[in-house]
Amino acid sequence: MTFNGTRKPFVTVLEKKRPYWAPLNRNIHTTRSGHTRLLNTEKEVLIIPVTLFIDGNSKEDLLSKAEEVAGWLITKEEEKLTFDDQPNRHFMAALDGGVDADEIVSFSRCSIEFSCLYKMGAEHTLPITTSNQTFAITGQESTPWTSRTRFTVPQSSFNLETSRGGKVILNYDFIAGDVLEIDYDKRDVRLNGKDLAVSLAFETVWKELEPGPVQIKASHPTDLSYSERYY
Repeated sequence: MTFNGTRKPFVTVLEKKRPYWAPLNRNIHTTRSGHTRLLNTEKEVLIIPVTLFIDGNSKEDLLSKAEEVAGWLITKEEEKLTFDDQPNRHFMAALDGGVDADEIVSFSRCSIEFSCLYKMGAEHTLPITTSNQTFAITGQESTPWTSRTRFTVPQSSFNLETSRGGKVILNYDFIAGDVLEIDYDKRDVRLNGKDLAVSLAFETVWKELEPGPVQIKASHPTDLSYSERYY
């Protein structure tokens, strides 16, 4: 198991329950005449229970390693969780609940739960040009994106558009050598590392990338990156 880019050589996953998709909460309405229809669907948080084996040679060693595990797994933000038997899928997860110290000392075990916000697959970088190109966005759910543009010539504005209605428009005098970075998830726009959100035009429409074919173009060659998302 890898969490937050780290593995522990003394920790082994003994058991895990990994639902294929997150629970769905269906809001179904029934009319007076007896007809039913689906109003909306909300995806709940995916819970993954995991039992870890902690290899230690004494009570003191086990408790010391348990503290090390706590420092590893307890994070302020969700982090990437990957299990060895499915290396091409990743969960953005955070540890939930507490740990029983007696279980660690008596059985060298640690029963924990991860709350997973979403599941990811492969990462892709698309070379966007000034002409419309068709790309196949892979995965099962819409996904956020980031972009990076290095200007080679001066420009008085920057546009990034998709055929699904998404567009980012910046009114700014860019010069050769400028590096523009956009983060959809954070609605963050930075030029050479400094905030440039003030240059966003009102016409900007923030949209995730939806699975399937989409045409994308930009007013300057741009690398656009995304990670596949799955149910």
